[in-house]
Amino acid sequence: MRTLVTEVVQLTAPRWRDAPQAEGHQIDLRVDISGEVLIEGWPHSVREALINLVFNAVDALPQGGTVRLSARRVDNKVIVDVTDTGTGMSPEVQARIFEPFFTTKGERGTGLGLAQVYGIVQRHGGEIHVTSTPGSGTTFRLVFPAASAGPPMSGPHGVGPEPQQTPLNILAVDDEPALARMVALILKKQGHRVEVATSGDSALNLLEQQEFDVVITDLGLGSGVNGWHVAEQVAQRWPRVRVALATGWGAGIDEAEARARGIQAVVAKPYTAETLRAVVGRIATEIAAERGQQAGRVVD
Repeated sequence: MRTLVTEVVQLTAPRWRDAPQAEGHQIDLRVDISGEVLIEGWPHSVREALINLVFNAVDALPQGGTVRLSARRVDNKVIVDVTDTGTGMSPEVQARIFEPFFTTKGERGTGLGLAQVYGIVQRHGGEIHVTSTPGSGTTFRLVFPAASAGPPMSGPHGVGPEPQQTPLNILAVDDEPALARMVALILKKQGHRVEVATSGDSALNLLEQQEFDVVITDLGLGSGVNGWHVAEQVAQRWPRVRVALATGWGAGIDEAEARARGIQAVVAKPYTAETLRAVVGRIATEIAAERGQQAGRVVD
């Protein structure tokens, strides 16, 4: 958990550090880890759960405040707390927060984040509890069975390594720099090389200068070139490059129309790191298969 917490702090920095500073307030994220905090599980899943909880804490701090991540071992359990000094929740909200599709964030929320966290903790044989007081903050407590130091087990209950993907050259395009950097951080963890562009025009300039396998672009890119235009230019000028379109209107985009306009995948916002990795993983598999076919061809 010591390693995972460090990674989560780095991956979520655009949300708890950069974005609040740009808006004129500050969120402090503090880490407190003591003792041997080993658990048996799937790192990418536990990381995803912690990222969701940190994002949830940040959303509860519209005027700034403190988020605290702590991990400690107590007897045969590892206890992980994610605490914020934010708005807190009423007992009625606390009773429903793990229900799928329940959200207090209006159109900004999917209602799936905490339900996913609950499922991840359960799959690891753990428990999750919440304590909160309106106006005084919230603590999510994750309790996992502790593991001893040693090689991971194999089999259906063992720990599998994170899936390895074919390394890709990826261009992340978003007019919100913090979101573009977050995409880069998530995908670099899987061995991909990621460049960032904050406008459609700068994305096309980078495509002219470097070789990319994938472009992940937001639909709305402010003034100038939007995601549709980026995709159309890529299809015309760099037809081997895949394009994934990230948009809050993802569910309303016709798949056939998207493919006709040069888009291989549509990612509905707000998406999770796990969703992003899954989309890129699928594209990486397709590219690896194509490269394998090309390598196996015999030219007469």
